[in-house]
Amino acid sequence: MSQWKQVQQLEMRLLEQVDYLYDDNFPMDIRQGLAGWIESQDWDSAVNDESMASVLFTNLQTQLEKVRSQEQNFLQRHNMKIIQQQLQGALEQSLQNSVAFERQKNMDNRVSIIRNSVQLMDQAVKNIEDMQDDFDFCYKTLQSRESADRTSEMIKQGITRLQEMLNRLDFKRKEILSKMDVVIKEIDDLMTSQLRPELQDWKRRQQIAAIGGPLLTGLEQLQSWFTLTAQSLFQIKRQLDKLGELVVKVTYESDPIPLQKPQMEERVKFLIYHLIKR
Repeated sequence: MSQWKQVQQLEMRLLEQVDYLYDDNFPMDIRQGLAGWIESQDWDSAVNDESMASVLFTNLQTQLEKVRSQEQNFLQRHNMKIIQQQLQGALEQSLQNSVAFERQKNMDNRVSIIRNSVQLMDQAVKNIEDMQDDFDFCYKTLQSRESADRTSEMIKQGITRLQEMLNRLDFKRKEILSKMDVVIKEIDDLMTSQLRPELQDWKRRQQIAAIGGPLLTGLEQLQSWFTLTAQSLFQIKRQLDKLGELVVKVTYESDPIPLQKPQMEERVKFLIYHLIKR
């Protein structure tokens, strides 16, 4: 005996509960008309497999169309046609919501990664400042030893240590500039490929809402993305300013900061200007 026939034999109070499970989106008569096909499908697996669920939904539409074409009652065929349209509309809305959710999740993830990267660069700049203070202290200590006419061996050791410290400092300066360059490019790409299209889409929906379309949503999320991105850019600008201060205190031949900082500053200012303008 099919499940549906077993359901129909339930006592009245239970049948009333079954009645609550069905509405205009999926009427009870469709459950009855497609009972054999519905009960032969693996719905449990489809719950965890989106592609399988999509296939089953398409097959459901096919089965419904077959039943509708065989239906002799005109009114019943009309009702089935409406149900098909409702099912298709529900699928399209679900797909749109799914795409929008994935797009939002991707944006949230990218903005979060940028923010975390910028926070880590803050600590990296602080470490460079500490390294530079150590170098400055050792340099002044070596100068005092030279003036006190200490042994040449001690001077040689001091110079070797200073050179090692300078090499590490140079490596860290190049490293932070490289990381900044990567983050700036990521922000540029984020603005061009996602933030700008999201804003244009919001403006389009705003125009539609103004002439009677659906109420506009999503502005708060859009503002959050713009605000967090702007905060990251301003933070990078402060980091570049700090590197500029460090150069005034300690610099050397082929120092990467004077070579790369001006161009990076211009890019950051350009992105800030266009972000705020929008």
